[in-house]
Amino acid sequence: MAQLLDEMIEQILIRSEVSDLIRYRSVSKSWKDVISDPDFIKAHLENSYRRDREYDKMGNRRIAMSATPQCNWEHLSHADNLYFVPRTRHLLGSSNGLVCVSRSRNEFSVINPETREVNKLKKPEILDQAGPLIYGFGYDSSNDDYKVVLRFRKGSNLTCFLKFSLESNI
Repeated sequence: MAQLLDEMIEQILIRSEVSDLIRYRSVSKSWKDVISDPDFIKAHLENSYRRDREYDKMGNRRIAMSATPQCNWEHLSHADNLYFVPRTRHLLGSSNGLVCVSRSRNEFSVINPETREVNKLKKPEILDQAGPLIYGFGYDSSNDDYKVVLRFRKGSNLTCFLKFSLESNI
C-alpha cells in the first residue's frame, strides 16, 4: 500500500510546475529526494514537452530576460518569471529551460532561471590568445549532459574547437 501511495505522489509531482516543485522540496526528505532524482527530472521534462505538444503551443511557462532592470515589461503579459541578466553578460543559447551566458571570452555560466541556480564553467585559458569565437549550447541526450562548444581560430590557419560539459565541468 505504501508503494502505491509513493507512486501516486510521484505521478502528481511529475505533473506539477517547477515553481511548485521548488516549494515541495521542503515538505519532507523523501519528497526532496524524489524531486532531485535525475530520473524524476527527465520524466518531469518529458511530461512538460508532451503536455505542451498536446496543447499545440510553446508552453505556458514563459521566462523573460533583460539586460536592464528598468525594461518596460507591459508587452510581456504572459511572462511568469522575470530574470535580470546584467548588461555585461552575453546570451549564448538556451536548452530545456537552461540559459548559457558569457561575461567574457573565458567566463561561461549556465543559469536555471526558474530555480535561480547558476553553474559556472571552468575558465579556458587558451582563449586568451584565440581569434574570434563562435559559441554553441545544447543538450547531449546520449550522455545526459549539457555542453558548451566553442570554435575559434588560433594563428592564421588553425581552427580549433573546445567542448565543455556541465556535468563534469571540463
